[in-house]
Amino acid sequence: MLTNYDASTALLRVPELPSGYSELPGAPTVAVTTGGFCNRGTDLAQAQSAKVGGFAGVAYAIDSYVGPFLDEVVYSFPSVPGAETFLVSLRKLGRCPALHDETIYGPRTMSITEDAFGKIADEVVALRETDTAETPETLQTDSGQRTVEAGVLYTYDRVAVRVGNDVITLTHGGLDGNDVAFEQQVLEQAVTKLKSTIRTVRTTRAATTTTRKKR
Repeated sequence: MLTNYDASTALLRVPELPSGYSELPGAPTVAVTTGGFCNRGTDLAQAQSAKVGGFAGVAYAIDSYVGPFLDEVVYSFPSVPGAETFLVSLRKLGRCPALHDETIYGPRTMSITEDAFGKIADEVVALRETDTAETPETLQTDSGQRTVEAGVLYTYDRVAVRVGNDVITLTHGGLDGNDVAFEQQVLEQAVTKLKSTIRTVRTTRAATTTTRKKR
């Protein structure tokens, strides 16, 4: 099982991403047990219920107000069943009813459904969240204001990939929608880096154990 530090070294960094992305302050790893779809709380709260060990996350965006946004979190569980339990909790989100919210920009409806996604690693769960504006809105962007008509506003894909007892979640999307081919590419990079991290951690721990035995 990875530590928090190990998990952080498995995260993709700006030089590994397409041009335009910058790291946002804070990380998408807050444990809140209520709220959101089905009053489920956050992913980290669900991961903690499944006995997560190490975890780390990072958030990126091209435009810090409207995206595209790209969040990656690595969770490490003591066993495969723990990781599988976490994925079950994610899959249940696809059956949650829509939410209505009165935002500072206007009323919105948010829905989430399970989606199809290509096979990566051991197991994949994919969700698509759609935020719909019920009236025209004027949004703030990094370059000024932008007026949009009523209708589908934000689209996000949240994809979880299990690699043994570890899970990567990637959330991508924004005002101008999502890009499944891009997500597939980034997830394959993320899985490759996670596997490399796992090999390095195992080698280091084995060397440390051998050294201790020789003393």
